[in-house]
Amino acid sequence: MTSPLYAQVALDVPLFTALSYRVPDHLRDDIALGQLVQVPFRNRSKTGLITDLTSELDDPALAPKIRDLYDLVDAEPLLSTNDLKFLSFVADYYLSPIGEVVRLAIPSAVRVEGIKHYRRLPDDQRPASATPLPLDLADALASLSSEEPSPVASLREAYPDLTYHRLSELERRGLVEVTYQESGSLKPKTERYFKLLPRPRGTLTGRLGSNQLKILKLLDGMPSLSLPEIREHIPSPYSSLSALEDRGLITSWEEEVYRDPFENAPVEAPPEFDLTERQLHAVNAVAEARNAGRFEGFVLHGVTGSGKTETYVRIIRDTLAEGRRALVLLPEIALTPQFVGVFRSHFGERIAVLHSGLTPAQKFDQWRQIRRDEVDIVIGARSALFAPINNLGVIVVDEEHDSSFKQEEGTRYNARDMALVRAKLASAQVILGSATPILESFHNAQLGRLTYLPMPERVAARAMPPVDIVDMRRGPHNPTAGPSNLLSARLLSELDNTLHDQKQAILFLNRRGFSPCVLCESCGHIFECPNCDVSLTYHRRMEALRCHHCDFSLRMPESCPQCQHTGIERKGVGTEQLENHLHELYPRARVARLDRDTGAGPRLQQLLSSFRRREIDILVGTQMVTKGHDFPDVTLVGVVLADMSLNFPDFRAAERTFQLLTQVAGRAGRADSPGKVIIQTYTPDHYSLLTAQNHDFSTFAQHELAQRQAMGYPPFGHLIALKFEGTHEGATVQATRDYATAARRLLRSDRTFGDNIAMLGPAMAPIGRINNRSRWQLLLKASDRALLRRFAIRTLELAKHFEAGQPQHRNVRIIIDVDPLNML
Repeated sequence: MTSPLYAQVALDVPLFTALSYRVPDHLRDDIALGQLVQVPFRNRSKTGLITDLTSELDDPALAPKIRDLYDLVDAEPLLSTNDLKFLSFVADYYLSPIGEVVRLAIPSAVRVEGIKHYRRLPDDQRPASATPLPLDLADALASLSSEEPSPVASLREAYPDLTYHRLSELERRGLVEVTYQESGSLKPKTERYFKLLPRPRGTLTGRLGSNQLKILKLLDGMPSLSLPEIREHIPSPYSSLSALEDRGLITSWEEEVYRDPFENAPVEAPPEFDLTERQLHAVNAVAEARNAGRFEGFVLHGVTGSGKTETYVRIIRDTLAEGRRALVLLPEIALTPQFVGVFRSHFGERIAVLHSGLTPAQKFDQWRQIRRDEVDIVIGARSALFAPINNLGVIVVDEEHDSSFKQEEGTRYNARDMALVRAKLASAQVILGSATPILESFHNAQLGRLTYLPMPERVAARAMPPVDIVDMRRGPHNPTAGPSNLLSARLLSELDNTLHDQKQAILFLNRRGFSPCVLCESCGHIFECPNCDVSLTYHRRMEALRCHHCDFSLRMPESCPQCQHTGIERKGVGTEQLENHLHELYPRARVARLDRDTGAGPRLQQLLSSFRRREIDILVGTQMVTKGHDFPDVTLVGVVLADMSLNFPDFRAAERTFQLLTQVAGRAGRADSPGKVIIQTYTPDHYSLLTAQNHDFSTFAQHELAQRQAMGYPPFGHLIALKFEGTHEGATVQATRDYATAARRLLRSDRTFGDNIAMLGPAMAPIGRINNRSRWQLLLKASDRALLRRFAIRTLELAKHFEAGQPQHRNVRIIIDVDPLNML
């Protein structure tokens, strides 16, 4: 008797583990890891992914209760064994439901039930088979269209006795084309192609129109032409093509093509460059690890303008030459077109892009190209980490310090950290590149866990821009403020010089809108968001007050709702006000603004392209202007208010300030003209500003690491934040306190925990309410990562106890944030 086989299936439901199902005997020979299957779940059928196959259960007593899985949805696995190991690690490390992690790896067009479609292949495209099809399968095949794909689910409705597994025989024999479509709306893109049919000389009868003659001339000597290619020469060829086809002079057919999100983007010839000594050292260090076939992580610490991109290109070129593939992770969608342009110039068209800015159809096409091994390089934001790349050789994480690599919804993974895990599973190399590496990476390099590759000079011996700090405190001994209430006399003078020299300037202010606070000068009423514990920001162009957390907005009132007074004051400054101020100061200058209000969708690339073409003289922006852009004619960078990020209630505030200032300063003087940087501040003696002024990462890191070590914060300790959110404030507070009480009991009762784990809180989050949800949190801290995780898991077990005894706790959402970055 054959021992039973069980499949662990990850379903898109809020469960932390995969569910066990028995594999029926008729499916045993065809089932494999990474396949999509249909299984019973409660009183319905669901599609899930097989993550493991085993002949033994953890608890054999449960065997009689295990149900059979229904069917195989896919004959071929969608993910490799390494991919599955990676997804399991992510789910386990971040204490996240496995189904939620699987959702990151497989697009919705492939996940949902009923997505598989069949199209019957014409007779001349089918392979010959000596074995006839069973009668029921032959009938099902005959019912399929050779033109339009049909859902396999509807085929099963017509033939109830045919399971997915039986129908997959049509796939195995090559009788059908398989596609995936979502809700009947997301389909593979097809293009019609035309070619001449052979005909004996002198057989043409009847006159031909001028367009028909043009088409025949275009097709003559060509294997085929697509409809768009013909339209380039003949604007409206449809009737002429139909007439030629009716007369048997040409033939046409449909072929699947991919949607290219950058099909209209220009590709320039790749620049010729010789590697510097430091760049060559980095390339050789990675090559040594690659030739040895070992995993290794590298911190590529290159100052702005040191040629990190050129180093990536050379490393990736060497990796592709070995027959392996590359993944490039970027922090912002805004950087993607710039990178894709560079990489297409060097590597051609075998590049895929993945990020949230793509349409579902584009994302669907890119994913299928990657899975079919039709690309060599994948470029994208953090979600691209889960792309199904086979034979992965190198992962590049550019601007690795950027907090955008941390997901703040769903599974709260950090793509930078998980890139190291994925590379280790693939015996690949990881390049963590930045001008300001995070202190965790820098510390690991000091300890030898990562290899440190410094690149302290700019290419072509260009000097780092000098940085001046301007004290904005207004007093009798500080006359630097000048005629503007926003810009110092020093910064205005440098702006004058820049415009006179016909160069460009960037002014950085990390706050959008016109004024961040609006209040009544009579009674002091502050206009606050009704859904969040934040003040509303005034946007002058829309003449509205807006919340930047929930997007609530209202028209700017003419009077105070409390006292009816008409004296409403706008306090503080944002990018919109700064832009208007510059228009007043420099009416002849071309001033533009780059923030989330002006840089949404295609407007972002239009704005960046205009600046690169020198159609803008002064660009005002938030941190979107700091993200690795290369503008050769920028010679002046001004930081209008450097203190904003220092005032955040976060132990990383000084590090983020140093990173922002260093990154934005690096936009100046990247070409032949030298650059200057002016930093305006009310705290001119802060060490993060002084070290940024001197481009001195080492001194900053030494100072900051000493403080972190004294407080037990990363990289010397590990954190897990337990965040509580609920629509009812009382229930949220009570749930947080109950958990804190139980956690303290656990710390007192188990000395292994109590002597090594600190718990901070319970406390209201710095922003106590967002989207009408009250927010409280606990912070767990320990030097031992494994011990901290065990303690967090025990607190999760307490959740079940509390929910059983306290029904109101069920309405409170508990978020587990491992290695949190956002403390707000």
